[in-house]
Amino acid sequence: MALASSEGLLDERGFRIAPPVVHCGEGRVLLLDQLIGASAHDELLTLHAAVQPDGRGCCRGAVAGKRRLQSVHVRFDSASAAERAAHDVCRAATIPAPGSRRLLVLINPLSGERQGEATWEEVRPFFEASGAQLEVVTTSRAGEAQERAAELDPSSVDAIVCVSGDGLFHEVVNGLMSRPDSAAVVAAVSVAAIPAGSGNSLACSILKAAGEPLHAVSSAFLICRGGTSKLDTWHVEQEGQGGKSGYAFLSFEWAMVRPFPVVNNRRRRHFTFVHATLIAFPSLIPFSPCPEQASDVDVGSDEWRCLGPLRFDLYSLWRLLTRRRYTGGLRFRRQGSQQWTDVNGDFVLLWALNMPWLDAGTQFAPRAHFDDGCIDLVIIQSASRAALLSAFLTKMEVGGHVDEEWCQYEKVVEFELDPNPRTERNPGLVAVDGELWPFAKTKCKVLPIRLNVLGVGSQRSDATTHK
Repeated sequence: MALASSEGLLDERGFRIAPPVVHCGEGRVLLLDQLIGASAHDELLTLHAAVQPDGRGCCRGAVAGKRRLQSVHVRFDSASAAERAAHDVCRAATIPAPGSRRLLVLINPLSGERQGEATWEEVRPFFEASGAQLEVVTTSRAGEAQERAAELDPSSVDAIVCVSGDGLFHEVVNGLMSRPDSAAVVAAVSVAAIPAGSGNSLACSILKAAGEPLHAVSSAFLICRGGTSKLDTWHVEQEGQGGKSGYAFLSFEWAMVRPFPVVNNRRRRHFTFVHATLIAFPSLIPFSPCPEQASDVDVGSDEWRCLGPLRFDLYSLWRLLTRRRYTGGLRFRRQGSQQWTDVNGDFVLLWALNMPWLDAGTQFAPRAHFDDGCIDLVIIQSASRAALLSAFLTKMEVGGHVDEEWCQYEKVVEFELDPNPRTERNPGLVAVDGELWPFAKTKCKVLPIRLNVLGVGSQRSDATTHK
């Protein structure tokens, strides 16, 4: 069998759907689980696939194995025959029918290293090949995505695709969940993420689960394939004057958050010299964070977005070396229990998570699942710098840190945090989905409404095409 190619034109002789492949004629085949679109124009059938080079597999953070778009054209004797073939292929490949999906694409041009628009231009051909109807909006200010989601006509769109980090997705979730008809809208409109920020936890967890390379093209492929999964949502509410309420899909953070430098495998090799030198000689650290930044790595490093994911590494290292004490009261209710458990005193960190991966090399909540109805709490009250550093170097990627005696791991359905201020000037920071919230007593609870996340659950084959 020959490799299906976009060069040349095949005829319908030999065209046959035989899972797991579709025979395109003249011995050429495509794998059904790599198809993202099929369309007919007059007598011409066009099949679009997102294929990987040889040696594919989960690249664990690298771009190797990135998919490329491949098209095959087959001429039929009649337009009706080509149209029937297109629909038959879509059914066999379990992908949306041509033109059947309407996507609202929201792009944050400022996320991460300001690559939102460039990322969209890279993945746009895949969406066009899938036959989706696209409405593309580049946001111009904070809160715009939330407003659009809150005012959205659910009969006009099937899914919202966020090209950004996790922040834009957070806005969309809050816009949808704050509506009076939230249950109906969330059931009707899916959400999806194309990673283009410095923090891409949702996209990373999705791609890790699917065994796909960690790249925006991989996310585009899964979204075009049309698979969905449920994702738990939380309601977050604060007490007192100045407190706020809203919704979360990813995380809640307090105290020394992101305690480990989140270095992916591609950059981990640089750790030995640079980071070890700074640990040995902390006076060489060439920066001094502002007071309002010093308690939270996720939010505190925000001014360093131009560094991309490296901002987390540098800021985390500084926080590891200058670890501070945080005190407060935590109470939580475990899944299946009506009793509350109290944890009080000093804390190194408290992190609540809804998914396992923070980035390619940091599996912070290894027992988390998208739709298990739980919040995964990671609590550290006492741990030495050496223990934290050792966990980062040897255990974070596999989630082994949660088995350490100094790490408490709980699956809960709700929790309450009453943090004590560190100082009057710098009480500390609280972050929800990586976004800064007021420093106040906070309650968080899993909701019965779950999001439909698009781009999950693709089946992988052992090869891209056959010859």
